[in-house]
Amino acid sequence: RNFQFTRDGQYFLVADIGRIRVYDTQEGTLQREFVDNVNRTQWRKCGFSAEGNYVLGATAEKGEHHIYVWNRDNGQLVTRLEGPKESVLDLQWHPCRPMIASTSHLGKVFVWSKQYS
Repeated sequence: RNFQFTRDGQYFLVADIGRIRVYDTQEGTLQREFVDNVNRTQWRKCGFSAEGNYVLGATAEKGEHHIYVWNRDNGQLVTRLEGPKESVLDLQWHPCRPMIASTSHLGKVFVWSKQYS
């Protein structure tokens, strides 16, 4: 399980075995739930972007380094990042930039950022 608040404290999320839930702290209600009904993905880690507009989810599957990014408000999948054949141990969104860092179970660090042209 994993638990995290947005920086402003308005939302928090919980990663359970097969779902990630986002709650509104002021109203105490479930705002959104992210579930992969097709592949039945198990989630190891989750988090928010720096401003809390996006939700991150890292798979718990061995031999997979997949990170999903969704829009918090409408639930739409924005992107799916695929890394090496090493499972994700942890991940974190950079506090100021559109950048994600993840670590594998082998201790390697991977940095993901948007490519600008």
